[in-house]
Amino acid sequence: MLRSNPSLRRLLAAWAQSCLGTGAGYVALLLLTYRYLHTSWAIAAVLLADFLPAIAFACATIYGLSYIPTLVRDQGHTLADIINLQQTMFYYHSHVTGTHPYMSTWWQWPIMQVPIVYYYEDFRHAADAANATACCLAEIIALPNPAVFLLGLVSVPFVAWLAWRERNKGYALLALTYGFQWVPWMRSPRMLWHRRTVQFVSTVV
Repeated sequence: MLRSNPSLRRLLAAWAQSCLGTGAGYVALLLLTYRYLHTSWAIAAVLLADFLPAIAFACATIYGLSYIPTLVRDQGHTLADIINLQQTMFYYHSHVTGTHPYMSTWWQWPIMQVPIVYYYEDFRHAADAANATACCLAEIIALPNPAVFLLGLVSVPFVAWLAWRERNKGYALLALTYGFQWVPWMRSPRMLWHRRTVQFVSTVV
């Protein structure tokens, strides 16, 4: 097959050069991918195949390096302790139960129904506690910009519809980015808070 197909030979040669770290080889790989397969989806597949392992490696490396102070301090910690800590954290987050007054569920996040209260104090006297007009209450809450978040209830589905109607990959990427940051939390078994939505803001904007 390689002998009878010069384009495929050039494609594999460019891929080999890109694996060796040559920038020119990587650019050639993308161009030949488009020329040989005649679709931008092939380029996306190449980018994902190359970038995802690199991103995973970089994240794992940075996370691992963050434990160097724990290992070098004279506290008797070993690599086995670090591994056991990961298992302990995973077990905790997968088995945590209970309730909290500020906990919320995934469907409440886009409408900001249960924000997190960082500070609350009721200055009303006991007799006036039920009086909504009595003074005063002090409260600090973590709440995103309502205009941005509520607009997202309309704009994200609209962009998803445009992506389908116009077969626009850019619109599809925006809609999928929003979904991938939100949908996994629908099946989370642990307590959740509204702060999980902070990553939505950049997509909606």
